[in-house]
Amino acid sequence: MEWYADMFLACNTSYLSYLPSVFEGPISATLVIKHNGEAELSQLLEHMDWSILFFTDIHILWNNNKGHYPVNIARNIAMEKVRTKRLFLLDVDFFPHPQIREFIRRYSYC
Repeated sequence: MEWYADMFLACNTSYLSYLPSVFEGPISATLVIKHNGEAELSQLLEHMDWSILFFTDIHILWNNNKGHYPVNIARNIAMEKVRTKRLFLLDVDFFPHPQIREFIRRYSYC
């Protein structure tokens, strides 16, 4: 199967579980885990639907910098790991339409 675009983003655990339901294509996601966030990571691993790993590459960034969210670093990590030539940057405040992948495929001109 040919992929037309790779979605990449920095996100939290709840957003990560939502994405594969609306974007059936490669996703490169960086999870930013806060300082002393072992419990958050443990909860993710316990409750994750492991079938999302077919399309999703998950990268873990430990944030030891209290108070600052390293969004640019997290996005860069996710962007470095994409699988396609086209990129679709997604912010966590954007909920993609269920047919966004088809839209990207149809209107890609590269």
